[in-house]
Parts: sequence; C-alpha cells; structure tokens
Amino acid sequence: TATAWKSGYFVFNQPLKEVMEVLSRWYGTKVLMGNEIENSTVAGKFSRQREIGQILTYIGELKGFTYTVDGKNIILKKI
Repeated sequence: TATAWKSGYFVFNQPLKEVMEVLSRWYGTKVLMGNEIENSTVAGKFSRQREIGQILTYIGELKGFTYTVDGKNIILKKI
C-alpha cells in the first residue's frame, strides 16, 4: 500500500472510523458518525484526486449510510 499512496491512491482495509480519520486529514474536514457504523470494515482503492463526496457516496452505498455536509463537518448517518 505504500506504493499506492505514492501513486496517488488511498488503499483501505480497516474500520470505517480509521478510514474517515485519513479522509478528514486529507480533505481538511471533520467527520462525525455514530458507534453503530464506525467499526464496519472498508476495503477499497480510491484516487486521491476524487472529491470526498464521491468516495463517501460509494462507501455509503456499500456500508449503509448517508452523509450530510455542514461547513467543514461531514455527518454520517446509518440508513
């Protein structure tokens, strides 16, 4: 995964909480979520050039959550 990072990709195989920590640092946001989804495992490879909304929409469809944006905060909600 170190080479994926250098080539411009996020590569995940970890709990959603950790994925959101990485994304929030990269995109300069704060992600808030409930305990019921934070330990769900996310596996995938995403271009760092994608908008955060594209990544969240994709992961949300797989993991059963929606998101809203409030300024610099992103709130994840289980469907």
